[in-house]
Amino acid sequence: MIIKVWVDGSCINATKTGGWGVFVPSHLSLKEPQDDYPFKHTPPKYYWGKLEEEATSHRAELKAIHQALMLLPDNVELQIHSDSRWAVNVVLGTFKVRTHLDLVQAIRGAIRKRSESVAFKLVRGHGNDANNRVADSLAYTGATS
Repeated sequence: MIIKVWVDGSCINATKTGGWGVFVPSHLSLKEPQDDYPFKHTPPKYYWGKLEEEATSHRAELKAIHQALMLLPDNVELQIHSDSRWAVNVVLGTFKVRTHLDLVQAIRGAIRKRSESVAFKLVRGHGNDANNRVADSLAYTGATS
């Protein structure tokens, strides 16, 4: 079973404050073995937070990916949807890491430790993807809270 999750980061340049958002839409998940029907409906989950350090938009995007990996169980496949081509390519090693090495290493370590796979899917930012708009709103809430 694959859990799809949308992540986004937000940075308010004037104050150098940033936030991250993680949105997990409703999905089916496995019930306990003793239940009659093997699946249950899981309601959507909304997570957000403020970056403790001085923020950049790139750091906020990476923090959102890291938080998704930390918040969701290791024993499920994840498909992480992000509108940051830079963040996804840095994590996957397509782009060379020049900044935020600590966070990139933490993300890569979290992916290695998972018992199930992690895939990334790029989505268009501020486009027609309603789930991405939710993640964007959560990130902004984190940055301004």
